[in-house]
Parts: sequence; structure tokens; C-alpha cells
Amino acid sequence: MKNKWIPVTGNYELNDTAIVTRKINNSMDVTIGLPGWGVHNSTIAYMSLPTVDDPAWISEYREGEPPKASKGYIVLLLSVKNYSQPYKIVDGYFLKEKGKWLRIPENYEFLAWMEYPKPYQN
Repeated sequence: MKNKWIPVTGNYELNDTAIVTRKINNSMDVTIGLPGWGVHNSTIAYMSLPTVDDPAWISEYREGEPPKASKGYIVLLLSVKNYSQPYKIVDGYFLKEKGKWLRIPENYEFLAWMEYPKPYQN
């Protein structure tokens, strides 16, 4: 993923779902932010979500390995019902002890994952 961080200034609020850096209790957190997020909920920077064809996706379909740690990842899903918008990118959690993905919505199948980028640094 080659997207770059864009600092949030003034009263800016996200128009689309994006990857965000939030400053919470002097700690930086990277997650997926929703439309309407902005300074009022500690968002300090954002970047576009990766595209479906981004080469950074890791998948068993591409001979990739599962993550080595239990934590949150950017996850690419395939809808088993919505064929007009088949792909969805969400915040997923891999539970290493069970080799299982959590936070996968109903009617979606897991396709691929990638690490979150390092937090924005101003």
C-alpha cells in the first residue's frame, strides 16, 4: 500500500471510510475510520483505503501465510450475496491461538489481509 497520510486540519470530517491515525491519551492508534470522523474524535490524519487489486494483500490464494500475531489487520472480504458490490474492506482481528479471523460480518468470506501502516507522525 503506497497511500500517504493527509493531516486533518480545522473542522475537516471524513467523507468516506479511510485508514486513520487517532491520538488517544498520548498514544497513536491506527484503525479504519468512518465518514464523519474528524478532530472531535481524536483523528489527526487519514489515508485512502487500499484498492482490491493492491499487491500488498496477503492471501492463501497467493501462497501467503496467516499473520504471526493476534491483533487487528486490514481485511478484504467477498460478499456471498451482494454481487453488485462484492468486496468490502474492514478492520479484522486475527486470533493466532485458534488460527481464526474475528469481526467478519455475516454473508462475507475472508479473502486477504495486510498490516496497518505505521501511525502518522507530524
